[in-house]
Amino acid sequence: MASNNMEKTTSEKNSLTDNLHILLDPDCTQEEAISVYDSWTTYDEDVIGHAYNGHKHALKTVMKLGIGKEARILDVAAGTGLVGTELYEHGYTNIDALDASKELLATAEKKRVYKKLMCLALGEDKLDIDEDTYDVVTCCGCFGYGHIQPNHLNEIVRIAKPGGYVIAVVRRSPPPCDKFCEKLREFIQQLKRNCLVNDFTMENIQTIKMTYLDL
Repeated sequence: MASNNMEKTTSEKNSLTDNLHILLDPDCTQEEAISVYDSWTTYDEDVIGHAYNGHKHALKTVMKLGIGKEARILDVAAGTGLVGTELYEHGYTNIDALDASKELLATAEKKRVYKKLMCLALGEDKLDIDEDTYDVVTCCGCFGYGHIQPNHLNEIVRIAKPGGYVIAVVRRSPPPCDKFCEKLREFIQQLKRNCLVNDFTMENIQTIKMTYLDL
């Protein structure tokens, strides 16, 4: 029995390591990333089993900002619903999900925490969502190579209400991924200069960066 458990642990570790190797590669494309997520059947077990807690920090920020439980929230890159579940369990029930992976969304749907699920890839094209729709948009672990790019914040800001918030949890990484974080910071500052964002706060928390935009 001990041998079987060890083999399972090794297999799960290899799955996580192999997938992250692809996803964190600066040359990773969006299509490659979606393919990895669609085939990652042990996603929840792998990431939670390795102390991932970005979804918990997203919830803490929502509560720290004093956002009311009636707020309409969009969970961008919702994946299997980790952020949505945290929010729902703390009384936030008006949540929609958006993700490019239909397989991860299928898992999220089973958790029954979202009102609407949208299988869409966030990019430069306009989403089929009206502007000024959401009080809060959460983006947890989705900014990076092959994922959501800094300039895609234009579309996120468009669908958020004036006076609302965009909450982003971003991996703090060694080179070359640290350059991506700097590009994200520069683009947020550009949004502020263009008066599309009132203010933004960036905090370093262990291995992640917590950013929220005050619209």
